[in-house]
Amino acid sequence: AGAWYAPYAAAAGGSGIVQGSDGKFLPDVTITREDAAVLIWRTLKHVGESFDEPSGGPTDENDISEYAKDGVLQMYSAGLISGMSDGRFYPKNLLTRAQCAQIVANALRR
Repeated sequence: AGAWYAPYAAAAGGSGIVQGSDGKFLPDVTITREDAAVLIWRTLKHVGESFDEPSGGPTDENDISEYAKDGVLQMYSAGLISGMSDGRFYPKNLLTRAQCAQIVANALRR
């Protein structure tokens, strides 16, 4: 409760943007590419953005966790996230700061 990020985590949790792992925020855990996509997708939906039905996904779509599939496919189809040069998304890989910055910049341009 006394952490600097507590009010932000509470707001994100209260709005449904962050749902946590077993109801826990786990602030020191690294974030995967699929988790980042879901968080930004939920944030955009929370502020009123709408998405068309996904029209395609990465070649490793079957590797995306079930809880993250809608968010990743929506973000991928909308062009807000992309895969690597080999056409794969690598959903379980950790997100780099550069990749995160690119996703946020894409979302802000929407």
